Amino acid sequence: MKKIVCLLVTILISSALWGCAETVAEREIDWPESTYKATDFSESGVIMEMAFEIYGPEDLVVSHILINTGPEPVTFDDSFNLEYYMDGKWLRIPLLSEPEKGESYTLPGLQACKVYVNLSLFDGPLPEGRYRVVRVVGGALHQAEFILADSRIDAREMSFGHSPLISLPSDYDGIDAVDDGYYTIIEDGVFNQEALLFFADRVHLGVPAKLRTVMHAPDGAVLIRDIVYAPDFEGNDRFLVVYADSRRMAGTEWLVTESVYSNLSIAKIGNKHKVCLSNYVSHILDAPAGAPFELLSPNTSDNIDLVATVELRTEENVKALAHKFLIFGPDGESFAVIERGGNTFGYRFGGASETGIAPDSQGVTLKTIKWVSATQFNVFGQYSDGQSFQTTYELGTAN
Repeated sequence: MKKIVCLLVTILISSALWGCAETVAEREIDWPESTYKATDFSESGVIMEMAFEIYGPEDLVVSHILINTGPEPVTFDDSFNLEYYMDGKWLRIPLLSEPEKGESYTLPGLQACKVYVNLSLFDGPLPEGRYRVVRVVGGALHQAEFILADSRIDAREMSFGHSPLISLPSDYDGIDAVDDGYYTIIEDGVFNQEALLFFADRVHLGVPAKLRTVMHAPDGAVLIRDIVYAPDFEGNDRFLVVYADSRRMAGTEWLVTESVYSNLSIAKIGNKHKVCLSNYVSHILDAPAGAPFELLSPNTSDNIDLVATVELRTEENVKALAHKFLIFGPDGESFAVIERGGNTFGYRFGGASETGIAPDSQGVTLKTIKWVSATQFNVFGQYSDGQSFQTTYELGTAN
């Protein structure tokens, strides 16, 4: 099986001011009709998807991903159209000024990238409604749609094309899951492994994603798990896991439970390293004995190698600690925001906050943060002489 290597390409076209001062309600839409028809768009091996389904008025930048599912490289450049759907027609939104000639990019086979689109380059303010980004990739036309609404959508509320777990029939099993394209583990082996790889791709790029896994337990029970990668709009990681077990049913309905994790990590199971979800930057090095974690590559599947992806995410998280870091508690709602500004080190929990002397201003290099309980977290670091640093914060005592 080939491993998909994630390539992060960030193309952020330079910012510009809005071209007019009137409100959305006051403006008259006189944009020209798009020249593109439905038959123009390619069904090639390139997938183009928006990162979020719904953006809000505060989002001047939206993003989409490109996934090259074929073996050969494809090229694209900075040029694209932003179009608005009104009265049964797509309208092309004019740019405020003609852009300079953009750079050309190459997306290798079996790789993915993330592309940013600056909405302030267009004739705004933009009305709420349905939009699409249109661009040429590999010589073929592609599009991705999104909604501009009065508020953003949390990634936990996105459907990702899945039916809700509780709506699955009570006799749903691994055979159904294989046919539906879900990552499935049954007695005969592991099926639809590409679903796990696509999920890892999106996590690597910081794009919301959902993975449904279905497994038959030794006693014949069917275990279903939905894992939603739901980063917030500041890019902080958050994974919501919903479970259903055929041994726990209410009549013909699945009873579900939930867990929330903050990091894609590595766990050591026996003599093997497995990809998992945890509330620790490294479950091997940081997690105390008995700390909860969630395996993405189970013991029955030894050929899933996502270590490179995990190592990159871990490195990014550690670097973020020097300035600002957010980690969610075990209940999925409580969180700590730790931020360094000058010589101060502050943290807040809900509306409460506290500020003290920054550990790194005392010669401490911050390393990681991990939860001890739903109301307590530890901060770890190292002094310049090599001695370890640790301090504990009780979230409930902040004022």
